[in-house]
Amino acid sequence: MHKYTFKNNERLKSKKEIALLFDKGKTFISEPFKIIWNFSDIKNNYPAKIAISVPKRNYKKAVDRNFIKRQIREGYRKNKYILYRYLTQKNLKISLIIIFLNRNKYKTTDIEQSVIKLLNLIINKIEKQV
Repeated sequence: MHKYTFKNNERLKSKKEIALLFDKGKTFISEPFKIIWNFSDIKNNYPAKIAISVPKRNYKKAVDRNFIKRQIREGYRKNKYILYRYLTQKNLKISLIIIFLNRNKYKTTDIEQSVIKLLNLIINKIEKQV
C-alpha cells in the first residue's frame, strides 16, 4: 500500500538548494514541463525533494497559477511512489524543480498523466547518469 501524502519535508524550499539546482542542475523538457534536477545529499527521510513553479509570464492571475500548481502537486502526490521505489532501490536522493511551460489550461487527469510520464523520464535520466 502506498502512502499518498506530500509532507512539508518533501518540498524543496531552501533558497540555497534552489539556486544550486539552477546553477548545476541537469535540465530537460517534457511537454508541458521543464525539469531541473540533480543528485542531492539531503539529510532527509524522503528520497526526493520537489519544488513546483508556474511562471507569471504565462499566467498573470495568481488564482490560475495556484490552480495549476495544485493540479501538479496532486498528480505528484498520487504517483510519487513510482520515483520513490526506484530511488530507494538504488539508494539515491535527488532534488528537482518542475516548471509548467504551457499557456493552455489542462484537465487534472491530463496533468496527472503528464506527471506519470515525467516521473518515468526522470528515472530514465537517472539510469543514464548512474
